[in-house]
Amino acid sequence: MKRNILNYLNEVIGELELADNTPEEVWQKKLAQYSVAPAGPPLPKDCTFAVDRENIDQELFETDFIKLIPLRKLWDKHASIELNNGNFTIPIDGVYNLDIQSRFNTFINVKNIEIAIFQVTEEEDDFWFTLKKERVFEDDTELHLGNMSQFDFKKDETYYIAVKLTPIDINLPTSCILLGSDDYTAWGMNYQTDLNDSYR
Repeated sequence: MKRNILNYLNEVIGELELADNTPEEVWQKKLAQYSVAPAGPPLPKDCTFAVDRENIDQELFETDFIKLIPLRKLWDKHASIELNNGNFTIPIDGVYNLDIQSRFNTFINVKNIEIAIFQVTEEEDDFWFTLKKERVFEDDTELHLGNMSQFDFKKDETYYIAVKLTPIDINLPTSCILLGSDDYTAWGMNYQTDLNDSYR
């Protein structure tokens, strides 16, 4: 006895011949192996990027969070970091290491510096976590903030890193300089492991 072989698009791709007394469950099992959709391209597991300021300082003003803007890609494998914007998009669910090193100087009326990560949303961007927050003391001429954290990121989510200055006197302007030197300032992330369980 013969039956048509159908692929996953329900197209006839051949014939299968078995004995006339073959049970129906055997027919179904044999035919099913031809109707499986082909596997897509493997998801990238080497997702990683690193960026810096290409030796150009970034001036930071006021007291709202300000994006850290990268000017040079050191590398970018499947992570989609946007230069002159700072957004990076997650290519695969997983646990990622997020690392930042940054140095600041030229403090004017600055009490604290805070670095945080935000998720881009359709409405107001979502504050996720503080990565680092340090006090600027009166005698400080420079301050180095570094941090490495792990996060559970989901595919197609978009994030960026931002800095906030807290003024000593809220009635006066506040500002500082993020040093662009690649000896001091760079940031990036890399995929670590599968995300099998998550609260999200």
